[in-house]
Amino acid sequence: MIRAFLTAYWQWGRLDINGLDYCLGDVHPYYYQTVSPRPLEDLDMKDHVLLRPASLMHLQQVARYQPLLVKTHHINASIFGTDLIPAPLTEQVIYIVRDPRDIAISYANHFSCSIDDAIHSMNDEGRHIGDDIHHHLGTWSMHVNSYRTAKAFKVGLVKYEDILKDPKEKLGNLLRYLGFEVNEERLDLAIEASSFDKLQAQEKEKGFNETPHEGVTFFRKGTPGEWRDVLTEEQIEKIQSDHGEVMKSLGYLEEEDADYRTYKEG
Repeated sequence: MIRAFLTAYWQWGRLDINGLDYCLGDVHPYYYQTVSPRPLEDLDMKDHVLLRPASLMHLQQVARYQPLLVKTHHINASIFGTDLIPAPLTEQVIYIVRDPRDIAISYANHFSCSIDDAIHSMNDEGRHIGDDIHHHLGTWSMHVNSYRTAKAFKVGLVKYEDILKDPKEKLGNLLRYLGFEVNEERLDLAIEASSFDKLQAQEKEKGFNETPHEGVTFFRKGTPGEWRDVLTEEQIEKIQSDHGEVMKSLGYLEEEDADYRTYKEG
């Protein structure tokens, strides 16, 4: 969603979801293979991690647009002695956080697994995803805290739910955080072009090149609070037990939890 918005903003409302060139992914095999002396299929996970700084440097050099915006799923941590988010190559970070109870539903859809498996995975300290080059994630709480406590670069944290409540304010502030002057007409066009229903319509019409496999919809719903209607009480309690401290610090508990009790009782 954020990549789509940024692309639409720079292109005055024009958007092709299969051409999000203004914000590139950071684990494309091409960039890793370019800096590797051996075929990627001959390398293991440690080799891929050790190649990451060189791959990011190469990506920085060949990017068509500056400043270079990079999408990552990686936790902000060091693995095999290598920083996954190298400070010398990182000016600042925008971190989009979402209620883990809703993430569990989207996670299950994206990876075609059960919600229980998704909840278990979200609390796995060694969690990683990806087929060719792995994204190292850790638990949901570890991931959030790894950026909230970052010292080597600036981090702007934005709640997904707040963007949906007031997209003009939040996305305008996001642009300002990145150092861009905000053009109101351009902002309105970008918000309209990157709305969830427009993204869904494009995916339905021509597909999306980041859909993990056939039969899965990438832009599924994006609805905050869906967990109330989908998750069982046991699933909710498990997520809140696993991540309650971080959820509370972000405002996802107390009021939200009270609303849930009222909903179940009434």
